This record gives sequence, C-alpha cells and structure tokens, in this order.
Amino acid sequence: MALTVTVDGADVSALVDVQTLTITQVLTRRGDTASFDLLDPSLARTFAPLQPVTILDELGNAKFGGIATRLRQTVADGPALYRWRLECQDVTYYLRKTLCNRKYQAQSIDQIVKDLLAGFPPGVAITTANVQTGLPTLQYFNAPHLSLADAFDKLVRLSDATAYLMWDVDANRDLHFFDQNHVPTADVLLTDAAPGPGQANYRRDSFWYERDASQLANQITFRGGTYVSNPYLQTWVGNGQQASYLFDFPPDTSGASGGVLPVVTVGDAGQTVRVDGGNGFGSFQALVSLAQDTQTATLRFATPPAAGATISATYVYDLPVLVRRKDNVSVTDYGTWEEYITDGQVKTQQAATQRAAAMLSQFARPLATAGVDVDQTYRGALGAGQQVTLVNQQLGLNTTMLVTDCRITGTAGGRYQHRLGLAAFG
Repeated sequence: MALTVTVDGADVSALVDVQTLTITQVLTRRGDTASFDLLDPSLARTFAPLQPVTILDELGNAKFGGIATRLRQTVADGPALYRWRLECQDVTYYLRKTLCNRKYQAQSIDQIVKDLLAGFPPGVAITTANVQTGLPTLQYFNAPHLSLADAFDKLVRLSDATAYLMWDVDANRDLHFFDQNHVPTADVLLTDAAPGPGQANYRRDSFWYERDASQLANQITFRGGTYVSNPYLQTWVGNGQQASYLFDFPPDTSGASGGVLPVVTVGDAGQTVRVDGGNGFGSFQALVSLAQDTQTATLRFATPPAAGATISATYVYDLPVLVRRKDNVSVTDYGTWEEYITDGQVKTQQAATQRAAAMLSQFARPLATAGVDVDQTYRGALGAGQQVTLVNQQLGLNTTMLVTDCRITGTAGGRYQHRLGLAAFG
C-alpha cells in the first residue's frame, strides 16, 4: 500500500487490510486516532497495548503517530489466518492521563504551556516547536490537579477577543498552541477548476458550504465566582434598647476564602465577636448572624449599646465576578445578540474578561463551515489544524478556512483519500 505502517518499530504495511484503515484528525483535546486490521498468515506475530504506531505517506509525511490502545484478535478468516484489529490514539492520550498541580503569576500562556510540559513524565517526548510565542499574559493561573489536557483547555478559554486559541499535538509529537491569526498554511489549495501547481481538486458530489448564525452572540455577560472586598467600615448609633443591627453586606468570615471576623467597637471599647452558631453568646459580647432564607446578616449584642454610643464594624464581604463584553463591529452588522455564561471557578475580573472575550471571538459572527473529499491523487501533509484556501467557481467562493477535521481512509487498490471538515469564524 502507499502508506507505511509500523508497529513497535516493525514495518507491517504488507499485512494491512487497506480498506479497514482510517485515520481521524480532530482539532480538539480528543487528539487523533487510527484504526486498521492486520492479516497475519504466519500465526506467529504478537502485538501488545501501548506499543508505538506510526503511519507515513510515500513522501515521508507523518499521518499518524501514537500508541495502540485496543487490540482485538479474530479467527473468522479461517484456521490459516489471524486478523488483528488495532485501535490507536496519538500522544494526547498521555496528556489526558498526566496530572499537574501548578500556580502561576504574571506569566504568558506560552511560558505556562512550556513549563507544564517540562514536568512531563520521562520516556514520552513532546516538543514545543509550534507553541506560539508572545501569547497573552495571565496575572494568575491555577491548575489544581488537572490533567495536562484540561489545563491546556483552561488556557484556551482565557484567550482574548482578537486571538482565539487552539491546541493540538501533531503526528510528530510536537505540540501546536496558537491563536487563530497564526494557523499554519496547508501545502495545497482546493479548487473545482483545473488544478495548477500546489492545487488539488475535490469531488463535486462531496462539496457543501453553509453559514450558521444559530449560535451568534455578540454581547456576553459572564458571571464567575466571588472575591473578597477591601475592608469596609460601617457605623451605627446606639439607643440604649436596640441589640441588633443590620449589616450593609453579609460579612465573609471564612478564612479559606480570605474572609475574617468583623472588628467591632462600641464607643472606644473593642468587642469580642464570633459567628452565631446557635449556642448563644457564651463569653462573647457580639454575634454575627446570617439569615439563610434572605442572605441578610445582623450584628447582635448581648447587651444593647448605650444611647448615643457609636458602634462600628470593619469587615470584608463577597463581590461577584461580573463582566460584560461586546463586539461593536458585530453589533453594527447583525444587531445585538446576548448570551449569559456562568462559571463559579473563575475568581478574578481579569479571567472573566478573558473568558467573555474568548466567547466573542468564536460566536460574534456567523460560523462558516464546509466539507470536501479531496481527490485521491493528492499527496502531501494536509491535516487538521491548518488553514486552506477553498475555491468554488460556481458559487463565486474563494475563502480561507481552518481544517477542523481530517479523515483519511484506505480505498481499493492501496489508495487513500482525505475527507475534510472546514470552519471559519466570521
């Protein structure tokens, strides 16, 4: 066959049942997969899980690089032939199975990515030649016991409005981490006209193109978790009878979130304070009580403060992480289309702003998608994560699109074909 398949360093191309071979490249954390059947008339070959698998084309382009994760043996072809079914995953498999627990301050996303991979387990080399430099700086980033794949996904969600991020691992085990303005260009232009140098035809019956506004959103309101306010001073005046006073805001008294007990004085005398646990005042002079049904809070005294006495409480309270961002150009072109997003794990305004901006970069314009089957005569390095020019003269279409999906299948006669899913943001 035209593709060269190796398993654990051994060339098994002659054993491959060509029409069973499928390589699926997807520009997401799922990574690439490959599956194929091997026919062994010797009855002596053995294969094992986690053995390395590579697939190269006749030009030496890597179409897949990973490991065998599932193996099946059958004897349905008769007593003189073993059939092995190998299902394989690229090295994204390792990124999903390796945990990290790191915190970063004032570092760029590319620095964070490279540092996370620097601690990758030995024996599995993933390079970073295609990690874009100069990516946005994050004032704070926390990856608490996340898989590396999840940590990379979290970084993607913190891109800014002009540079939506993507990541992928190519067949040569190199990590690509880049924004939509720096997508590598494919080695071919796809056209329905007579192809010239660097061009290839696609099957007319496979072509489709659409624009989808069903997910259009150009004004994002993002609600994250909460953060602790600066110290807040509130005062009251006693009347000699009143023992309870309403707080302007419910105090945050949890040390885990950065809260503290209110500092209370009556006149110039400091008061001993604790949170109301339902056990009365005991030896304390004041209690902080939270009404669970209304989320209001009161400061209660065992003895009502004297008439005219100044009562003060210095405390912190929770502020919501709340951001609204919009794409003014999109609003002018399409009107206002709003979306409300919540994620309690986001604890800073900066992170919330970046999350909202990332949503705008994806959804502020109708999504253009297309699909084509490239002519079988094409040979080259075309794959997911590249940008390719798509031409259709009948529709007057000449546009650059991102290859989001690439499915390579074996066909009769030892040939193979690329089936592409394409997308463009705007």
